[in-house]
Amino acid sequence: MQLQKQLLMTKYLFIFSLLFSQCSFGQTFEDYAKLGFDAQQKRNYQEAVLQYSKAQKLAPHNTDINSRIGLMYYYLNRYDRSLVYYNLSLTDKPKDSIAHYQRGFVYLDSGVYQKALEDFTIAFDMDKTSADACFNIGKSYAGLSKFDKAIDYYKTTLLLSPNDTLSFYEIGYCYAAQSVPDKDSALKYYDKAIEHSKNYYDPLFNRGLLYAEQFNDLKKGHKDLEKSIEIKPKNHLSYLYNGLLYFGENEFGKAKDMYNKVIDLYPDYGQAYYERARAWYGIGILNMVCKDLDKAESLGFAQATEGKKQLCK
Repeated sequence: MQLQKQLLMTKYLFIFSLLFSQCSFGQTFEDYAKLGFDAQQKRNYQEAVLQYSKAQKLAPHNTDINSRIGLMYYYLNRYDRSLVYYNLSLTDKPKDSIAHYQRGFVYLDSGVYQKALEDFTIAFDMDKTSADACFNIGKSYAGLSKFDKAIDYYKTTLLLSPNDTLSFYEIGYCYAAQSVPDKDSALKYYDKAIEHSKNYYDPLFNRGLLYAEQFNDLKKGHKDLEKSIEIKPKNHLSYLYNGLLYFGENEFGKAKDMYNKVIDLYPDYGQAYYERARAWYGIGILNMVCKDLDKAESLGFAQATEGKKQLCK
């Protein structure tokens, strides 16, 4: 289940309206704020920061401007700077549910799950109808590996938003990620996510692994992984794990073909060379084994060194 942690998270961002204050700050503040908003609309976030910062210098306690700068830095993946401005905003307006909600994402993406949980909980307590805030409480609990609590909040999200496909998937993930996986419940919710969205990569990929690892149904495992490849033909993980399944079945040629795909996509991916070396060994083409192990070792894949000691004397 470790690879499931590599899955990308879907973000809900609550876009709020910037409040301009002509009376307090005059035309110059408004000009800078509008220039920042225009740049934001064009997704030129660096320019938006520049213009909003000019407005902020004229009105350092304007909570909307500070939150807006925090949001721009979030989009730029500058989480440290984003926190500075959300903290300023919340110092002046502690009960701003939107600022708490958005700061929650900064903590969530930074892996500071306890603080993310606190912010999303504050936002949800202020608006018990917010399915998004409820969902992200679940994400925070999942980040803390408190999967039972995460499941509770995802199920509450489904009460607020009954067809939320993401919640179906995340519940399935949590059941699968428990220390003792509940494979039947995981399968049930992966199925529901796929029923709601036929081309949803994540539940297909994870259901394929679930079939293979927990149900020992390799045929269904391959089918889901191949479908996930159709959806995202450039995602190397589907090829890699499909190859590992073939290797476990002693289908070494098919495994090698999968690893070739991974290397075509990511020629600096050390594990792919290591796994292909194992496939070459299974096929019986020994001169290729050490060549791939050398490459894997040069890319920093530690297991290749041990493999060379055993096979490349």
